[in-house]
Amino acid sequence: MPLPEKLFFELGECAERWHVTMCDVQYYITHGYLEAQAWVPFTDVEFCRVDAQTGQVRSWFMEHQGYAALFPETCRRIFSQQGCMVFGFRMAGSDDFFKLQSGLMVRLADLFISREELQRFEQVYDLASPAASPGRAGRPSVMDKIMAELQRRIETGKDMKSNNAEAEHLYRWAEATIRDHAIPSIATIANNVGLFRKKLRQNAHAIAS
Repeated sequence: MPLPEKLFFELGECAERWHVTMCDVQYYITHGYLEAQAWVPFTDVEFCRVDAQTGQVRSWFMEHQGYAALFPETCRRIFSQQGCMVFGFRMAGSDDFFKLQSGLMVRLADLFISREELQRFEQVYDLASPAASPGRAGRPSVMDKIMAELQRRIETGKDMKSNNAEAEHLYRWAEATIRDHAIPSIATIANNVGLFRKKLRQNAHAIAS
């Protein structure tokens, strides 16, 4: 009988798999490129759901146990302080989040990357066969620059409402400004635009709550 398939990976395992440093992995997480999760033991939580149409938040109390995603800013505090009390978590893959009354101490060793998130990251940044690319290290420079341009456009109010339209603009911008590097497809950029905007909304709700 084969060993059970692994569903969660430590950050060090990801660094080794991608031939990067732990600092690189932490960079990806704190800048929203990679989603980290931690185990939340059985407890009562205030569960919150954001209405996609109105932006209003509905909340109710329920019991929860299992892995939950952390906000990038929370991970930044964990890395800089060697751990911190966490009061807000997000349900992986959705805008739903929940709050803990007493908080939970989360340290670096408590952070994991899910198999689904690992596979998504490898697909977006062309790391589908990391073992075949030894020495490939560093930050995802092309998408990093594209997302930095997106953030600049959002901050100046120049971004387009449609993710696809914004992705087409960013693709043309990348072609004109990023030399000697393959530019991700418009579909890949559009996916990252959606994820970037989603994380901005989630951070805004977390700060407001």
